[in-house]
Amino acid sequence: AETVAVAKKLNEQFHHVYYEIYKSIINQIKLQAEQIGANTKDFSTTLLVAVVCKLADKTFISAFSVGDGAIAVYSEDNVRLMNVPDGGEYAGQTKFLDLSIATEFPNRLKIGCFKDTHAIMLMTDGISDPKFETDSGLSNFDKWQSLYRELDPLLQNEAADIALLEWMHFFTAGHHDDRTMAVLWNKHSTISV
Repeated sequence: AETVAVAKKLNEQFHHVYYEIYKSIINQIKLQAEQIGANTKDFSTTLLVAVVCKLADKTFISAFSVGDGAIAVYSEDNVRLMNVPDGGEYAGQTKFLDLSIATEFPNRLKIGCFKDTHAIMLMTDGISDPKFETDSGLSNFDKWQSLYRELDPLLQNEAADIALLEWMHFFTAGHHDDRTMAVLWNKHSTISV
């Protein structure tokens, strides 16, 4: 019962923080559009956010998202998705950060506490689409394991940031979307290939 009460309180606090961030972004988009005489839809964007705290052998994560892409907590034997992508009926269709999100805001917030976390990965659909093919492919642990085995050697590199940036230039026919990825990696949890 105490854990449930703590989780509820954290959820309320993060709801407030993310809502303030959301309002700030919406206001900035509106301001920028007005300054150049553009429509706010010209600034359509998706958003993936995660707050992570490592405590002893546990990892706490709070996540918020709008649009497609993925937020995942990866361990050697499991993956936990911390968002539900807003994919549409066809490739490239998604929901964007706009005023309509306010009514569904609570459903976009996820929190969790996990043991044995190897990595936390946030990626836009420019990476998740070619690597997982469909939103349902995001639940396929074998695909996550394959992705992690690709990334693990890069992350062990002294210049991991450059190695990851170069890796993001991979070619997959039919997939030419922008690519952004953030990886919080536990270097003591590598997988032997």
